[in-house]
Amino acid sequence: MKNGLTFLLLTVLLLSCEKQWDDPIPEGATLSIPRLIANLNEEGKILLEWDFHRICEKWTCDRVIEGSRYEVFVKYPGENDFVSLARIGRNENEYMVPNAEFGKPYEFYITSHRAGQETTSNTVMTVPNSFPEYEAIIEMENWNAINYPKVNIQGDKVAYISNYRLIESGPEYGISSLFLKDLTTGHTEMIREQCYHPQWSRDGSRLVYGTSDGLNQVAEGYTPIHLEIYDLGTKEISLLKDGSHHHYFPTFAKDDQSLLFMSDSLERKVFGLWRLNNDADSEVLLPEIRQSSQFLSLRYHTSMDVSSFSDLVSVDIRQEVDNRQIFNIFRIDLNNGPQMSDLVVSPWNDTSSSFSLFQENLLAFVSDRSGRGQVWVLNMLSGKLKQVSFLKEDFLITSYGNIISWVDQGQSLAFPVSNPTGERKLIKIKIPN
Repeated sequence: MKNGLTFLLLTVLLLSCEKQWDDPIPEGATLSIPRLIANLNEEGKILLEWDFHRICEKWTCDRVIEGSRYEVFVKYPGENDFVSLARIGRNENEYMVPNAEFGKPYEFYITSHRAGQETTSNTVMTVPNSFPEYEAIIEMENWNAINYPKVNIQGDKVAYISNYRLIESGPEYGISSLFLKDLTTGHTEMIREQCYHPQWSRDGSRLVYGTSDGLNQVAEGYTPIHLEIYDLGTKEISLLKDGSHHHYFPTFAKDDQSLLFMSDSLERKVFGLWRLNNDADSEVLLPEIRQSSQFLSLRYHTSMDVSSFSDLVSVDIRQEVDNRQIFNIFRIDLNNGPQMSDLVVSPWNDTSSSFSLFQENLLAFVSDRSGRGQVWVLNMLSGKLKQVSFLKEDFLITSYGNIISWVDQGQSLAFPVSNPTGERKLIKIKIPN
């Protein structure tokens, strides 16, 4: 009899606790969807943090309410399924993952619970390592942009685009100009106004880029972009490709003489892959670079690169995956058609691909698979991923004008970052072993 009464009391207490634990949802409110981010603390441990999506239209936002409890799920390295890892109480929005191995990929998501309802967060991936330090190569002030910064293979100069130009009376803003900075002497010079996408030759003697300087619109909102080359020895600028169309992402081919680039020469705003040969003749290699599900009304390419070792081209394409618009990275094999195939295709945004200049099978890229944009490296033979950066709120990878450079003989990666106070930097981080 005594045991029966004890069991009854425990049951009542548990039901009472559950009622307090699982609070009701106020009228007119909805249970929020957690937005999950995987960070790394200074000890190299995975720290999961989450906040909440709010949908706002003009001055009105949906009324959302946090969960009463959360459950953390993990997919361990080498496993196919997620398993429950931990349960978290109210008023908590972080969780330190125990016993994670360096260099191994982990995936996580969390569920939020309240009043019998459940919402599920985004899924994140991270590959923990010892916390990396970064070194600033260039620091900009006063909100000055540093777009498409590219360090030469020798590591002593960087070309970049910024939104001001140097004139006798001081800087003038609002013009995207090409600058060249000597990292040894610190000397900076402006090369050309209204420029885009600078790229180096392998020997570091030439710089190719797009420009619309001095050109007029040929249709409403459409100004042609020509290709030019700058010789660092003679300081001469030569026209490579003109016309009334857009020519984007000029990049030296494997021979370091001919150029590959995107152009909409066949149909305006539909980009194909072209080659500019040594005799200045151009030929179309792939008339159209896109997937069938791609949204043509949106900006759908952010970068292109060419391997120094093989006839491979990488390009990111915007497409629809699970009713979301994301970027993935595809390869174009010039020895096979050319034809497109998957290179980095995932449920996350993958952009800004850059082939290593020092090892044939390595590709760097930017991905938000950890919950925010970070730099990753893919071994294209083994499929192994390394996470290089673990940036937090103080500095984030620039969403526009981002490009990655392989520096320090391929041991480090350089890329632009910015923070909410207006600082812009080009930093480098060592690739983990």
